[in-house]
Amino acid sequence: MFIIAWNDLLIPPMLTTRAEFMTVPVAIATVGDVHVFHYLLWRSGVLALIPSVLLVPQLRRFGMQGLAAGGVRG
Repeated sequence: MFIIAWNDLLIPPMLTTRAEFMTVPVAIATVGDVHVFHYLLWRSGVLALIPSVLLVPQLRRFGMQGLAAGGVRG
């Protein structure tokens, strides 16, 4: 669910046009309307990946513990 919410690109641009209310993926997608700045897209893409790379493995451990605890009858 985290990845789905993180990659949501359809609804936020319809709801707001102010930069301070945009999500990270929407802000990256709106960079370079006329000219494409590849270095800026690469840097912002890497910065946007950092939270998911750090959080998903940690949260996955808790999900596996919950599945294992829920599978035990007793």
